[in-house]
Amino acid sequence: ATGMTPHAFQLLCRLRLLRSMLRADTASALAAASAGFSDQSHMHKVFKRHHGMTPGQFKQASFKVKAASQ
Repeated sequence: ATGMTPHAFQLLCRLRLLRSMLRADTASALAAASAGFSDQSHMHKVFKRHHGMTPGQFKQASFKVKAASQ
């Protein structure tokens, strides 16, 4: 129904949750655990592979966009 494997869909959902938590300025360790990653290192590797930037870079870019729109 989704056109992807169950694992890929699960990973997509976890990354979506992680992005929203990073935008909300949640601590990386808490965001990693809440999104179901085994640790921050695992989260970092998966996030960078899928988004081409680290979670920290994403968080920084999100705040720049938020500040510019205000």
